[in-house]
Amino acid sequence: MLTKITITLFLSITCFMAGQPISVEPATTHDSPLTTHQSPVTNHRKTNSGLAYLKGARASGRLSKIAGTDSIDVSIRFVREPSESILSELEDRGVGFYRMDGEILHVGRIYGARISWAALPALEESEAVERIESCWHPKVVSPLDVSGPEIQADQVWNLSARPPALTGQGVRIAMFDTGVDVFHPTFWRADGEPVHWMDKNDNARFDNGVDGVDTDGDGVFDLDEVLRFWDTEIVDHHYQFSSIPGVFEADLDWLYNDRNRNGRRDFGPEAGFSGSDPTFGEPMYGIVDGNGNNALDPGEKLIPLHTCKIVASLENNGIERRGGGLLYDRGDGVNHGTCSCGIAAGGASLGRRLVGIAPGAELLVANRANLSPEWYIPWARKLGADIMVYEFGTWLFEFMDGSSNLEQMIAALAREGIVQLTASGNLAGPKRKKHCRTEVPAGGSRSIRINIPRDIGVRQIYLTALWILGKWESEKVRDTPSLVFRMISPSGKIMHLAGTGEPTKTDDVEAFSQYEVSSRGTSKMDIVLYRENGADGVWTLVAENRGESDQRMDGFVTDDVTDWVDGAQFLDFVTDDGTVTWPGTADEAITVAAYDPRGTRNTKGAINDFSGWGKRIDGAPLVDLAAPGSIVYTAQSHYVGKKTLGGYGPFEGTSSALPHVAGAAALLLQADPTLTHDGVRRALTEGALRDAFTGPVPNDRWG
Repeated sequence: MLTKITITLFLSITCFMAGQPISVEPATTHDSPLTTHQSPVTNHRKTNSGLAYLKGARASGRLSKIAGTDSIDVSIRFVREPSESILSELEDRGVGFYRMDGEILHVGRIYGARISWAALPALEESEAVERIESCWHPKVVSPLDVSGPEIQADQVWNLSARPPALTGQGVRIAMFDTGVDVFHPTFWRADGEPVHWMDKNDNARFDNGVDGVDTDGDGVFDLDEVLRFWDTEIVDHHYQFSSIPGVFEADLDWLYNDRNRNGRRDFGPEAGFSGSDPTFGEPMYGIVDGNGNNALDPGEKLIPLHTCKIVASLENNGIERRGGGLLYDRGDGVNHGTCSCGIAAGGASLGRRLVGIAPGAELLVANRANLSPEWYIPWARKLGADIMVYEFGTWLFEFMDGSSNLEQMIAALAREGIVQLTASGNLAGPKRKKHCRTEVPAGGSRSIRINIPRDIGVRQIYLTALWILGKWESEKVRDTPSLVFRMISPSGKIMHLAGTGEPTKTDDVEAFSQYEVSSRGTSKMDIVLYRENGADGVWTLVAENRGESDQRMDGFVTDDVTDWVDGAQFLDFVTDDGTVTWPGTADEAITVAAYDPRGTRNTKGAINDFSGWGKRIDGAPLVDLAAPGSIVYTAQSHYVGKKTLGGYGPFEGTSSALPHVAGAAALLLQADPTLTHDGVRRALTEGALRDAFTGPVPNDRWG
């Protein structure tokens, strides 16, 4: 197990054309027969709560954006690897499996598909199908809320005992996030042929917009060879970063060839550039700062940015981009994926101040919004991903015991040797209060209050209760939970939550509840409450124990407006112990916590208070290591707000910690390509720093 991450080296497909979508077989219904049987486990146990809730929403006429569509994305786990005939029969019944280059995408027994609602019964009744899970969740959020030297990456880059320098070269990192800003210079390698700059007025210093770059090598200043610098914008509300506006700083700013002399750098298809143009715009350069004075001096050469580090992207509409097709990528409209990619692999090895942990690595970037993991994970595997980074988390509608289809895929890929990295999440800390834990006495009950603040527009409340089956609960009585629930509204109305998956209504409150048991014996009750005129006020969840022994219960809550912070909160039995979010609960995942490298949010060197910690519901340890979480400065997406292209700013949370570990893993894999997932985990754990903050290890906060 790990503590603070440092890097120590232990030395002991057919391509798409750019812009082509990954195909989904059409979801049409036919009359061909399909072998079925009545499962001894009821259908609501074969399908998860997400599907049951969406079906209920359709039946009630209160259609959500997802429930109102004609088809839905699902994850299907077969009993065993399905034959071609089974897959073909399901396709004839309206199950549209995801395909790439004509092949159905899957990881082991787990397949993704887009199905018509009419096709769902065929899946439910098929004896070949073990589990069907909706790819929809009530809440899935990115774990957002100095660092290279902090983890000793700079020392690894300059290792002279093992040339060449270790930068992650040859390693592919797949980032499952919100997309990426492909125009940001941090994602382009300074690997072009060096060129000279021309001191037009012979004053032995660089004058912005006056001097030139000899692009054609003839030693003559031409009108289209004007050289300017890009004054990099740093968003720094924490006053941690120093820069001098209006002055060229070689370790921060970029130079470019202002070909049309309009005083700004032009880029993109709107400005007439094509996919064959390096950086998809006017040429950009770094410099070899020979004398280290952070300025451009006579005789110092310019190095063009030429090759994109992003090998391929998968947009949230299913369109894949490669090579020159990246010019048309839809970008990062959230400003999350760009930040995490910048930490993992951004920057150039030219003495730059802001460089990612593995600047030589390649990137595969999937915008996970509206895409199911069963689509983008096999996509990344087919494109040769060595490392997969899951930049998201949830705490609702999941057993969080390693049994879900995604958790099972992560475990399978880890066994294949692909490094699997997840975040512990940001569910801890005084502003969250979205997790509670209590003992419900045998034959008794426990009341747990939930506060919904006024004036923020909450209309839906989502809850999940988890507990381990009592000894008296056999396979025969799995549909009879040991804990039963009722909800008391702010006005005192009592709603009994039967857990059948059928929507009910009490006065102006619609309620959904479903009880199910995982394949590993975890009991779960998922609850949704909806009130059209607002759900603010104090609600009370009552858990009654009909079992023969006291029962520990974990509760999780959120709403339809807020994410990690504020909004729906427990007032009773709140604890941060047990706040590691899904899919960080997967058996084989390397799960990353966050600490403060600067002292901006917590004591310098201490664990961030928001960082999720604790054991899994079944007692398995979860956190493996901690990496810098707040505050880290990284690339920013120009697609958001008024941010300028090529800017940098603060990024925090376990979102920030996770790509540090991805970069560290890339350095290790370059040093020893034979390392597998387990080998990387072992190398990281054996090289981790222990100090006064971590205390004795392993533990549930640091790993």
